[in-house]
Amino acid sequence: MEALALALEGSALGSGLRRSLVLYPAVNLVHLTGLVMLVGGIGLLDLRILGFGRTVPLVALSRFVTPIAITGLLLMAASGVLMLAPDASGLIRSPLFLAKMTLVAVGVINALLFRRLFGHLERAPGRARLMALGSLAIWLTVAGLGRWVGYV
Repeated sequence: MEALALALEGSALGSGLRRSLVLYPAVNLVHLTGLVMLVGGIGLLDLRILGFGRTVPLVALSRFVTPIAITGLLLMAASGVLMLAPDASGLIRSPLFLAKMTLVAVGVINALLFRRLFGHLERAPGRARLMALGSLAIWLTVAGLGRWVGYV
């Protein structure tokens, strides 16, 4: 993994992102946009599952926000690789970065599992509400760790 990180960091991509005054901030803005789309979409759905906005049909809301959240996740993945490139070797050793990546995986697994178990239901059972609460905690922690990684 370290060899791959060093290769990415030493690549033209890593070097270009380190040297450019506008490229890295632009990529960071794309990453932040993806975060807003992901957490906004999943967050609205999680809040609905937890009982907020009961007048909004759950399945219809899910159909509406899921593509937004997936697009956000894809934007974050693509821009995340670009943000990793300038300092890949340092970031892969960062406990905060590793925790963030682990929680991203847990969050995606939670979302897929939720969709499989409860995605067709209009009323969320207790387990679904626990998963929604966990989802909110996971994605907000991912967001916090992502911001924190840049300062440590």
